[in-house]
Amino acid sequence: MDIIESGIRFRFPETARSIKYDETKFYKDIFQNLPDAKGVDFISIHSNNILIMEVKNCKGYEAENRWRIFKNNAKVSTAAIIPEGDRDSVDIEIAKKVAMTLSCLIGAHSKPDFQEKSDVLKPFFRFFEGKFLSRSEKEIRIVLFLEGDFASDSRSEKMILHELGESIEQKLSWLNCKVLVENSNTYRRQMYEVV
Repeated sequence: MDIIESGIRFRFPETARSIKYDETKFYKDIFQNLPDAKGVDFISIHSNNILIMEVKNCKGYEAENRWRIFKNNAKVSTAAIIPEGDRDSVDIEIAKKVAMTLSCLIGAHSKPDFQEKSDVLKPFFRFFEGKFLSRSEKEIRIVLFLEGDFASDSRSEKMILHELGESIEQKLSWLNCKVLVENSNTYRRQMYEVV
């Protein structure tokens, strides 16, 4: 199954159950009634793994987004260009989106009166239900797919991706998950492919 996000085509295995989460009816029509509601781009279940993925394609817009790749809003007060209302570095944004996505999945499962809008999300909730009720080998993978040339003399691409990954992992330390920050040069081709 192919899903396009931010001009990038992602291919998920046919054996996976994958959705463009932020376009589901429950998220758009119900969950977004919560002020400042956020959600990730994709959720995909493959074998014993669930992938929760956010895509940031900054290719060609690196200058406007450079402040976002410094963890913990370190450059938010010194950045020349920051869109109104968008004031979080990507590590903070992703942690918030993951937390809200998980909250939305619980809400979708708990609201039978919205069944026609929530049914598509229920298998993803059930993945977590099984994870917490058993000692299974299921793994939660959080992926930030960050496209753009942000490397500089003082910070390599690898260093930037690593620092963001550590920061996201620290913010999500309440969740037993594996955090990956990848781009088209570094992704592992395990649960998806860029085509």
